[in-house]
Amino acid sequence: MGVEAVATPAEPAEVELVAEDMDGFPIPESHTSTHSGKTKFRSERETTVRAPLGNVLAFYRRELPKRGWKEEADSVVTKDRAVLKLATPTGQGMLTLSLADGETAVSFIERREAEAKKAGILPKTGQAKLVFASMAETPATVTIGKNTLKIAPGMGGAERPDGPMLDLAPGKYAYSVAVPGASPTSEEVVVAADEAWALVIGPGGGAMPLHMY
Repeated sequence: MGVEAVATPAEPAEVELVAEDMDGFPIPESHTSTHSGKTKFRSERETTVRAPLGNVLAFYRRELPKRGWKEEADSVVTKDRAVLKLATPTGQGMLTLSLADGETAVSFIERREAEAKKAGILPKTGQAKLVFASMAETPATVTIGKNTLKIAPGMGGAERPDGPMLDLAPGKYAYSVAVPGASPTSEEVVVAADEAWALVIGPGGGAMPLHMY
């Protein structure tokens, strides 16, 4: 009886990567998927490339300096993963490359510290900040931990963070939202150190966390 060979995914071939613009961020023209999202204070971009990780790493070490990004000294690079910390005069960036199903997955997160500080949402070192906003037409009451806050109709938002704010230790927090005419809702939000999140109350109650910074 013969031994049946098991097929394995072919390794992507070495290729010369050509840059294409994605909302001010370079991605290889040969990408197979893309995703992006942003607020005034934070943006994220993701793509996948059918190319070896080393090729993609060389591409970004060539292209990002052209756009003013400077790689910091504590980058970590292994055979199947690379994490590069970068900086500009106005913010910080984190580029992560990882192997996934024969492709290289790219994740880039940019945080605009100057904008966050100007808006008053920059977290204290080692802590998180939670900013409240409301799309409801009536006042809302939010209870989170030992804190109860009254949120006025139409207050705040991701681009105009003038609602109440809380400084929190990193962790998971249960919260409830009550608006007149609707049953109270309960959810959870997870916040990490040096992050800022908006908790946006919907028109009919409930709330959705939005990663701001």
